[in-house]
Amino acid sequence: MGLGDNFDTAAGFRTVMELIVRYRELWLFWTKNYNFVNCFVADFLKNKLKEPRPMILDPADPTGNVAGNARWDLVAKEAKKCLQQVCAQNVEPWKVEPNLLIAHQCDNQYNLYRAPISQGDC
Repeated sequence: MGLGDNFDTAAGFRTVMELIVRYRELWLFWTKNYNFVNCFVADFLKNKLKEPRPMILDPADPTGNVAGNARWDLVAKEAKKCLQQVCAQNVEPWKVEPNLLIAHQCDNQYNLYRAPISQGDC
């Protein structure tokens, strides 16, 4: 979704704004440094799933929630306003849900997709 020459800025913008509006469901982490394959990390991530949202794990330190202590209600209010602008209307967002999103890096580009809850032999 949205990679390289096929990247649609308007669709990406609309997707991010819609995810922000649904911040109470948001759970995002990056696979470059950690994922569900390692059993120790998988157990840690599964425990993190039980914590309040929004949850955006620090790409370098999965113990840190970079979404904590922010006024997401205010950000969501502004995101709603953005979605009402003409430039965001009639734009098809990417098909992603806020629950358990993974930002997977490949060739210096990120791809968002819904994560499976369990992988590996844990």
